[in-house]
Amino acid sequence: MTYTNSYNKLIYGGFLLLGLYFLFIKKDPGEAIIYLGIALIGDPFDQEKSWSARPLYQRIWLILHLVLLFATMVYSFLH
Repeated sequence: MTYTNSYNKLIYGGFLLLGLYFLFIKKDPGEAIIYLGIALIGDPFDQEKSWSARPLYQRIWLILHLVLLFATMVYSFLH
């Protein structure tokens, strides 16, 4: 594991936790969208691998994160 990869995992985890905090505890989907979106920038997995070369569980995790982000956006717009 490289230093950059550990740093990305830290960034990803921090922003993901902040997003979930604002979504479920503070009930502020607008702030949650910001933090959940920024979390995706800090891809916690090996960024050197192409999308098709990544293990299935990594692709599923990132897709579910994106689905959560879009669902939060729809909820925010409809609420």
